[in-house]
Amino acid sequence: MREEENNKSSLKSKTKAIFKNRWAYPALYLGSAAIIITSILWYQAANTPNIAEEPQDFGYVENGAVGQKDLEPTAEVVSQEETVEMPVINPDAVTIIKQFYNAQASAEEQEAALVVYNNIYYENTGIDIAMDGEEFDVVASMSGKVVSVEEDSFLGNYVVLDHGNGVETRYQAVKDVMVSVGDVVTQGDKLATSSTSELNSEAGNHLHFEVRKDGIAVDPIAFFNRPAQELKDADLSEEEPKKEEAEEGTEAGDGEESTDPEAEDHQANPTSEEGSDSDSDSENSEDQTEDQE
Repeated sequence: MREEENNKSSLKSKTKAIFKNRWAYPALYLGSAAIIITSILWYQAANTPNIAEEPQDFGYVENGAVGQKDLEPTAEVVSQEETVEMPVINPDAVTIIKQFYNAQASAEEQEAALVVYNNIYYENTGIDIAMDGEEFDVVASMSGKVVSVEEDSFLGNYVVLDHGNGVETRYQAVKDVMVSVGDVVTQGDKLATSSTSELNSEAGNHLHFEVRKDGIAVDPIAFFNRPAQELKDADLSEEEPKKEEAEEGTEAGDGEESTDPEAEDHQANPTSEEGSDSDSDSENSEDQTEDQE
């Protein structure tokens, strides 16, 4: 018993001796804090969900040329809420100097929609836009994908956008093209700068703008400020035969469709060779009758 009491007394003495040192209490506090922090970290780690090592694929692809990320093009590149807009930044600053050639328009309106080159008349399959002879930015009328970029001194350089459902827009007589085939652009994005063309040199600096549905040119003005979905849903198949009939006997160009006035005059007022032959036969018959008498 005495040994146990002596041991307890000795342990108490040692404990008191330890706590008499200045570093005892700070060490105790630090040790306790370390235990608490370790417990908290362990608890959080045990309740944290696993995170995938590989990043999720959100449909972006790396553009190796410039290190930018582009959205992958989808089948529907035109938003249903989008409207068809003029291909310029400020529509109030420009003028439509030549209208679309409409087969149902008056003779005066049709004549005003013809482009003359080397005495050949071309039907305008779009509209020509100018800004007092000054250059202006050409922007995308609707969101779409660039399917063609061509240099052409005769027609003028041009860019073609595909908007899905057979709808295309053509931006002709431009320079300083800023897009490439395969690019996906948003409505209002700059495509190029207005320029000139040999075909329509009298227009000076301008933009020839076309809208086509299933390969058929339509009047862009008829669709401006209207939902793009209306254009995509339009069925122009019934108008195509009429268009082909109207183009019979005419020479066609790639930007505008030609109409030779001499050919039209010839069709409207054909030479009456058969009538002349009939008159000659009649005169010969009368002469023969007189001889018989």
